[in-house]
Amino acid sequence: MRAPGLWALLAALRAGWCLLPQAGYLHPDEFFQSPEVMAGDILNLQVYYPWEFLSSSPCRTVVFPLMTSGVTYWVIKSLQQLDICSSCINSYALL
Repeated sequence: MRAPGLWALLAALRAGWCLLPQAGYLHPDEFFQSPEVMAGDILNLQVYYPWEFLSSSPCRTVVFPLMTSGVTYWVIKSLQQLDICSSCINSYALL
């Protein structure tokens, strides 16, 4: 009967973490805008740059998008340059 007790403890911890004051907020735009910015920078695609990433009003850093989606785009670009996957850069692969 350890499983129900463990489940209750983990559920209480999860609820507690949700109710505790948070130090920051992760905005949903970061999940959609960051890959678009990295695709434009690394794959040389024509994309819309949000104002937060423009050099005239920098508000966000590109470090975290570079670590997440940037690495994947570098791999795709390298595969295309090595002629391993010549049609890797398309809308389906990028999603």
